[in-house]
Amino acid sequence: MAKTTLTFQPARGRACLKDRIYAQLKSAIEAIDIYDPDVDLRLDERKLAVELETSRTPIREALTRLENDGIVRIVPRKGVYIVRRSKDEIVDMIHAWAAVESMAARLATERASDQAIAGLRDKLNGYGPEPTQTDLDEFDGRDVDFHNSIINMSECATLRRMADDLYAHIRGARARLEFNPKGVRASVTEHEAIVDAIESRDGELAERRVRNHALALARHVRDHIELPL
Repeated sequence: MAKTTLTFQPARGRACLKDRIYAQLKSAIEAIDIYDPDVDLRLDERKLAVELETSRTPIREALTRLENDGIVRIVPRKGVYIVRRSKDEIVDMIHAWAAVESMAARLATERASDQAIAGLRDKLNGYGPEPTQTDLDEFDGRDVDFHNSIINMSECATLRRMADDLYAHIRGARARLEFNPKGVRASVTEHEAIVDAIESRDGELAERRVRNHALALARHVRDHIELPL
């Protein structure tokens, strides 16, 4: 079994130490592929304290918060483990994401500036009729950025927090996606239609297009993605 390799910077600075450690741990966990069958999901509290150059007390506080988030599980007398979600759980979370992002799109039609909407359109620049290998290699990051921008354009902090919590679990399943030219072209076409609806300030249409786009991902994960337990 491969060892879990988490990358950190020492938890120093003026910001609240326990908040910084929580953020560092969460970010480090999100950076690894937790659905790799060979990854070791166990976290060593003592090793974390050494790598973050702090005592074990704030480490424990941060791990408790991560457990409340559903990201780790603390097993008494056994240790701390990164949580893998089942396929059914991931699909349910994508359904929830569909609700969150679709409402964000509706709010974006009411609240986003023309400049912000133009910026969303700009994120689609560079894609041609036939996606290149570079398009395939970069699509995941650009896709996440596109959808996060819609959340941000809602100017709703509650939706932002909900989206962040959901993505902490969904991102592992996204890492199993394989992108092909046909799929990327179809997704970009749907993105273009979403931007069209937001540009026209049609809240109902924007909400429906974003929701349908997300639900297509849920169906794809359900039918084509295998996740280890």
